[in-house]
Amino acid sequence: MRQIANASSIGIAFILAFGIFVWLGYMVDIWFDWHPWGKIVGLIYGLIAGFRNVWIMAKRYGGMGDEPPTQDRKNDN
Repeated sequence: MRQIANASSIGIAFILAFGIFVWLGYMVDIWFDWHPWGKIVGLIYGLIAGFRNVWIMAKRYGGMGDEPPTQDRKNDN
């Protein structure tokens, strides 16, 4: 059950980061009349932020550590 919660939190973190940046890009388009550049920049930043969140959470929950695997067995002589 905990794995399902972790997986859903990863998805939610991606969607929120993506959505917030696209919305901010849309607001920049409206405020400064920069159509479509605000949305394009917001989309790019949203993807970067979303994948960054996925990477960080996958490392935390999925065991994707930076350390190399270790040998647990001793010599069987």
